[in-house]
Amino acid sequence: MTTYIAISFADNANKNIPEQLMIFSEHKEAYSSGHSLKLLDIVSKNGSDLGIKTYSYGDFYIVKGDCIAWVGGIDQRGGGKLFIWNPETKNTEEKRIPVELLPPVFYISISPSGDKVAYLIPYGKSLYLGGEPKIGQRANSLGSKSELHIFDLEKNEDYIVTKDAFDWGSPQWSPDDQKIIYTRPNSDNYLNQDYLDRMDVKNNSSWQNLIQSAVFVYDLDKKVEHKICLGIEPRWSHDGNKITFITENNKIGIFNLQNNERTELSTKAKLDIVTFKIAWSLDGKYLAYLGKPVHSLVSYLQGLTKLYERPLSLWIIKTDGTQEEYIQTANFGDIKFAPGSYKILLKDN
Repeated sequence: MTTYIAISFADNANKNIPEQLMIFSEHKEAYSSGHSLKLLDIVSKNGSDLGIKTYSYGDFYIVKGDCIAWVGGIDQRGGGKLFIWNPETKNTEEKRIPVELLPPVFYISISPSGDKVAYLIPYGKSLYLGGEPKIGQRANSLGSKSELHIFDLEKNEDYIVTKDAFDWGSPQWSPDDQKIIYTRPNSDNYLNQDYLDRMDVKNNSSWQNLIQSAVFVYDLDKKVEHKICLGIEPRWSHDGNKITFITENNKIGIFNLQNNERTELSTKAKLDIVTFKIAWSLDGKYLAYLGKPVHSLVSYLQGLTKLYERPLSLWIIKTDGTQEEYIQTANFGDIKFAPGSYKILLKDN
């Protein structure tokens, strides 16, 4: 069961964190089946089912101000249709995406305007630290170099943005639809399998202990790209002036694009690049993030009985590193802050 969240803020003098709503997708059955989208008030713990089912891993985006969008619908492998759900009318708009343009992977994101889809197509052989694994050996896969594509739904056109991306998570749109951030190795050495064959990985738990990932931004108007900083899983702030990411030493990083200042936040929960998700509050003062589950009897039993489900803990932290609070443990996945209009959809339970 995977879970996804969106949030909206208001002052609350009785709490260290503001009152917030969240949208999340809950994965209930097989690991690749559909997800249910729900609301959660992190202060009162009240919740509501939005009656929406998504495909693939349940990733969703907030588009056109306050609508929810996701991709799926043909074979649940990440391609086929773009769905846009309107919270006011409760209607879902569908836009056809040629399946042949989308790879059978999940590195897909939807622009804030809802008019474009960015996605990655890996090409070439997968790369491995310490060489390709033999039978019985642990695989230290780095993934593959990838083409970054955009499909324009209005023009029904698909085009390549860059061939220098890597399949380390979905590319992310800037709030104004004009830029895209993505990740790739910081050094071209890590694109050379002969170089990787000589690396000793026996004492390392993951590739991140050896490889430095870099965040790149591509300006669609100027058609130029440049490296921002080291990190992985980047996300834009709502004003487009900052990004947040996981640092090379597994902390939450914040990079200010206006003055090139980088800060790090230490977190109480352990971060995992496979399950990590993070989101900015609408006012840019708080972050919601997912970490390893807080140990409890419930999460322990979930881990024993549900092999493919990954219970995670949801936390809220101020962008200056203060007021960090644990919210709850569940099968969370992607998280996003919700527009204020969603408050009327929350039922008093």
